[in-house]
Amino acid sequence: MRFVAAIAACALLIVAPAIATGKAPLEPMIVGWERYFKVSWEPGERHGKSLVRGTVEYTYGTPVTRVQLLVDSLDASGAILNQQVVWLPGDLTGFQSMYFEVPVRQPAPAYRVRVFHWERIEAGPIL
Repeated sequence: MRFVAAIAACALLIVAPAIATGKAPLEPMIVGWERYFKVSWEPGERHGKSLVRGTVEYTYGTPVTRVQLLVDSLDASGAILNQQVVWLPGDLTGFQSMYFEVPVRQPAPAYRVRVFHWERIEAGPIL
């Protein structure tokens, strides 16, 4: 029993620093999201605060819900300074666009916006 506890403690010491530092950047959860969405964005400002604003266009026919965007703040060389995951405020039906604004914590030289995750709305049973 002590041996198992010692192994578990050692494993925690090895894994905990990697979790705490958060070195691995987030990536979209669904590979190939670009096949279903087009995203355009630009830096902006509202009431003196920096933001990223743009449009998500859904280019497929099946409705989707719980759409999340991944907003990367980038330095001049393209390295990630900060990442935020934000929700779109509603569902997207087929071939629909939605405007978004995301306040950023700190202004950056550049930004990148990608679709992080979404869920398809499945049709109900045919009666």
